[in-house]
Amino acid sequence: YIWKSRNEFLFAQRNVHSMEDIYRASEANAEWNSVYVRKKSTMETSTKPSSWLPPTPGWLKCNFDC
Repeated sequence: YIWKSRNEFLFAQRNVHSMEDIYRASEANAEWNSVYVRKKSTMETSTKPSSWLPPTPGWLKCNFDC
């Protein structure tokens, strides 16, 4: 948010107050935490282990880690 405000000041002559940057960063952090915590708790409750399965005949399977 600081970098975006800097660019707005330089290129759009828009003066952004530091409290606005702090507020936007805080809101983004809260949103990220709500998604991450929800995703993490869903992942922890999953009881089905994942395992590799061979591809169907005639298909090529490409595995990768995310």
